[in-house]
Amino acid sequence: MKRTATDLLMRDEKGLAIVLALMLVTLLACFGMWLMLETRSGFKITSANQRMEENFHQAEGACWLSIRAIDTNLIELPTTTPISEVTPASLTPNQALGSGKITPKIYSARDFYNTTPPPGWMMNWQGGSGYYRSHYLTRGQSDIAMPSTKGNSQSVLYNLAEKVSR
Repeated sequence: MKRTATDLLMRDEKGLAIVLALMLVTLLACFGMWLMLETRSGFKITSANQRMEENFHQAEGACWLSIRAIDTNLIELPTTTPISEVTPASLTPNQALGSGKITPKIYSARDFYNTTPPPGWMMNWQGGSGYYRSHYLTRGQSDIAMPSTKGNSQSVLYNLAEKVSR
């Protein structure tokens, strides 16, 4: 009498059930480990995006501190032609903000000044204007310490500001 493959498998059903159960447990364990690894990498990506966004907003805040200093006339006009830093003493570097530090800076030069009147402004009888425009380059830098020994996350943002004065 010849034995078939189905006869061999059906003869001992308990062994087949154990093999299938072990295979399913192994499959579920591998799936669980994969889910844990995916969750960990997703968490790292999310925290890196949050840190990058916070860093950008802090650099923007440093630029706005510089613009506020320009608006409140804390800036002394430079006497030299090349671009020079005119950051007032009130804008100290490495100010603590949130979980990082910001450094606002302001640059200006005589080349940035424009004596032509802004459009729509009143001119005097000689054809000139008592108003002039001055341009400033503001720089905002933000540093946030990263976890472990990877250094700092840094963001630098520039903004060109124009001020009309008399």
